[in-house]
Amino acid sequence: MAGEPDTNEKARRPVIAELAGKSEQASAFRTATDEETKGAEETTALIEPVSRTYLDLTLSGSRADS
Repeated sequence: MAGEPDTNEKARRPVIAELAGKSEQASAFRTATDEETKGAEETTALIEPVSRTYLDLTLSGSRADS
């Protein structure tokens, strides 16, 4: 599906670094990628509840931005 990350992309990047003889960087890259993925998942999980709260407040006549 468009816009979704390639699930194999995460696995490929450290492999390329390792093949290039950069195993230390591969480990750091793997850690950074895992952290970025976790952050993206946490952000994604917030989108629906925040949107629902905004809509509920707006539709009830309350201010949603205060």
